[in-house]
Amino acid sequence: MLLAGGATMVRGASGLAEGYGVPPLVIGLTVVAFGTSAPELVVNVLGALKGQSEIAFGNITGSNLANLGLVLGSAAIITPMSLQGKIIRRELPLLLLGTTVLLFMTLDPLLRSESPFIDRSDGLIMLLLFGIFIYLAATDFMRQDHDSLVATIDGMDIVSHAEKRTNWLLVVGGVVGLAIGGQLTTFTVQI
Repeated sequence: MLLAGGATMVRGASGLAEGYGVPPLVIGLTVVAFGTSAPELVVNVLGALKGQSEIAFGNITGSNLANLGLVLGSAAIITPMSLQGKIIRRELPLLLLGTTVLLFMTLDPLLRSESPFIDRSDGLIMLLLFGIFIYLAATDFMRQDHDSLVATIDGMDIVSHAEKRTNWLLVVGGVVGLAIGGQLTTFTVQI
């Protein structure tokens, strides 16, 4: 349910964004990026509401390790990757910064002889860092017409999606699927 809900929501939201004339790079950096993280977000929020905060931390660390190790590693084995474009070269240091900040947040309580935890102030700091990242990414691709990544994406043909009503139904159906899948996942963990 989580996979189907997330994919359905991304398809509908991408179609809506395309219908409103949003550039493909913006759709990829926002709609698709948020949409592919939606299943994790739903599971983490529902887990936190049910007092299962371990789900959130395990989900995020496991997802990051799988994306870096499994996905990136498998792709690099198939063909070497050259990191082109200023956007990508800047995102790698931001990834390392975010990971380092999270590491210090979890180890900070150990200095006070407490168990590691992430509290509301840590959450606000992470949301602030995320907002800064989104701002930097948005301003970067708005200024970078000569960037090779932007030029490649702008040169791609866009496949027309369904009409607005169908896209809205896909978004709503995806959100419902995410909610049901999230409930099933957190219910399963409770048992």
